[in-house]
Amino acid sequence: MDLSSLTRNRDKVRANLVKLDDSSVVCREGCKVYIPQRYVNKGLANVGETCWSVGEFVMATDSGFYCATLVPAIMILTPTEVRQVKLDGNPYYELSFAPGSTVFETTWIPKTDSCIPPLFNELIINGNAPYGWSLFDLAKCFHLAPKYAGFKMGANPQVFETIINIISRDPEDLNKQYRNVPQALADVYKKPPTIVGLRNPAVTSTNTVAKLIGSYFQDGVVSALINPSDRVEGVEALLRS
Repeated sequence: MDLSSLTRNRDKVRANLVKLDDSSVVCREGCKVYIPQRYVNKGLANVGETCWSVGEFVMATDSGFYCATLVPAIMILTPTEVRQVKLDGNPYYELSFAPGSTVFETTWIPKTDSCIPPLFNELIINGNAPYGWSLFDLAKCFHLAPKYAGFKMGANPQVFETIINIISRDPEDLNKQYRNVPQALADVYKKPPTIVGLRNPAVTSTNTVAKLIGSYFQDGVVSALINPSDRVEGVEALLRS
């Protein structure tokens, strides 16, 4: 899938899906779902005789439209064909659905929060956002968690959005936060940020101590030497006392 040849349009993708009386969902025209292969290793998906995945992926129609789905719950899919493809250099499963075929077996989704911890680790801690997602998709990926998982991500949306702000970096200089880059809303799509893992202190930490005691020790040391702190932060003063 090459996004440059597709148009992002959530309404067009939704219009292609029809819910039947038995709660299954079929597609009017052919469509495809792209699931990161790493989801399988994280217990967030299964691709085999039975296909299911957490509903955080990209869906594209054969007519050239795509959008991100942001459902933090397990969904059962019934693809016509499954292929392994590379998107932006990373392995994905391409689930194809023929016109008129069933896409989702049912819209009755068990309400459980079991997928929230591994999903948070995958998307935020490790910084592995699915191909085709925008910064806004990442910021809203847990908005439906109270409805589908009975789980609220923080006291208010601003808490989670602050975390997204930390891991969103200027693609030309990872030491700078992305929030200072866009000059217009369209820039988020034309020049998207580079997403880094929250556990990587080399670029997310703002002081020397945090860089040295976090994960990726070697990267943290290099970052501390190249970008030394110009002030002592409160946490540093507390740890040094």
